[in-house]
Amino acid sequence: MMMMDPPGFRNHLPMLADAESEKTKWVVALNELHRILKRNKLPNRAVFKPKEVMDNSITLIKTAGSGAVIDTDRLAIGTEEGLLCIDLDREEIARVGESKRIYQIDYLPEEQLLVIICGKQHHVRLVPVRALDGDDVEWIKVADTKACISFTTGILRQGHGTQAAVYCLCVAVKRQVLLFEITRTKARHKRLRDILLPAPAQCLNVISDGRLVVGYPSGFAVYSLMGDQHPMSLVKAEHPSISFITHHPLDALRAVEINSQEFLLVFSTLAIYVDYQGRKSREKEIMYPTPPLAIVSYDGHLLIYSETHVDVIDCFTGDWVQTLNLERSIPFNHNGLLSLSFASEQPYVVCLRNINKVCDAVNVPESEVTLGGQNRAGSNQPRTRRRFSVRENNRTSKPANNDRRSNIFFLPDLLNSIDTKK
Repeated sequence: MMMMDPPGFRNHLPMLADAESEKTKWVVALNELHRILKRNKLPNRAVFKPKEVMDNSITLIKTAGSGAVIDTDRLAIGTEEGLLCIDLDREEIARVGESKRIYQIDYLPEEQLLVIICGKQHHVRLVPVRALDGDDVEWIKVADTKACISFTTGILRQGHGTQAAVYCLCVAVKRQVLLFEITRTKARHKRLRDILLPAPAQCLNVISDGRLVVGYPSGFAVYSLMGDQHPMSLVKAEHPSISFITHHPLDALRAVEINSQEFLLVFSTLAIYVDYQGRKSREKEIMYPTPPLAIVSYDGHLLIYSETHVDVIDCFTGDWVQTLNLERSIPFNHNGLLSLSFASEQPYVVCLRNINKVCDAVNVPESEVTLGGQNRAGSNQPRTRRRFSVRENNRTSKPANNDRRSNIFFLPDLLNSIDTKK
């Protein structure tokens, strides 16, 4: 089965039969199943199409673990060696800042600000987006965020008229969440208050009406960002329909707001629908076919990552709609728009294109290779690889030079020597 665009690799599922007769039975059964599917003309409910952004020829991405889309032509990728800026239009890779391991990245386009967790002590830092252009800018350390578990960003107060919306940063540290307002001052943030939790946070996300949902083992709770409402538990142990959750500790992975009165709570073994009173709102439960490596939500769909594939579930109906044949994929952020997939044991950066949208979030050229491995001219030629160059970290720290080529190292010829100098 085709895995992504361009179709460089296909996914195969070997099946072992004990005897020739058993093999024949399987072949007949699979052919009959295929015939039934064609005869019934079932609608294609696919939502996403994986597109290859970078392939395994770029050794810098082998340790990538986080990322964010800056605009259609630029990506920020976090690796064990530091932050990278990927310019897809110019086909350049630039190292940004110090060589500290990056654990999480988010981007606030309205504030032109990157939020990252980095370093051995897992501090949160704010990075103006100008740093990606090579400008020498300060990475702002957010106080008291040592040993940060995770963070999320969102709207603190909606904008009205000419007044712009105000954004916030919520940082989970041990058994509390630190709430900051994103400002336009030099420090770029202001501490508002702390939220105490019954257990260490496992996930958190800002939802509508200035509310924060925090997940912890076998539970979720909703908090008011402004502190003007009491916390509301979404898992009430006294309700028989949901008490089994509290009897068996489950990791909390994600909470999806279905509407103002209903949530989809995603745990490590299943996902359930609940109302605002912490009771099951539907009998239907979402079960996972295989143990998940990670689960995120994107464009109204759950993306369930496993060792061999990614299942796509409609959050509003709870129905399966698609399976993406991406092996050992790791989402770079909370929405799964970018992922690292190990196809044939080699790493690839993949973006998910919503085929129902006119504009793509990431500008990836259409492949010149067809499904049969031929180019558009009809000849059997291997697909062309994009050649990325590595740009020096800081343009402004060097004397002016009108020839850009003198500041570029070409891959893969000098990549090994660059890695050696780190």
